[in-house]
Amino acid sequence: MSHCVVCKHGELKEGKVAFTAERDGVVVVIRNVPALVCGTCDEEYFDGAVTEELLNEVNRAVEAQAEVVIREYSAA
Repeated sequence: MSHCVVCKHGELKEGKVAFTAERDGVVVVIRNVPALVCGTCDEEYFDGAVTEELLNEVNRAVEAQAEVVIREYSAA
């Protein structure tokens, strides 16, 4: 298993986290996102496919001019 690049001590373990982003007055919360989480400092790491889906969801919310979007994660 990898070590955290932030605290340099914690081991990364698979888990589920809530992702929150705010852009252009839009707040997006996505629950149960798969991530690697540091056991020491709780830093979260997303793989490339998950990151792409999260960014796409934020973009869709901004384009729709939503104020707040809350949803469960599901891979595209």
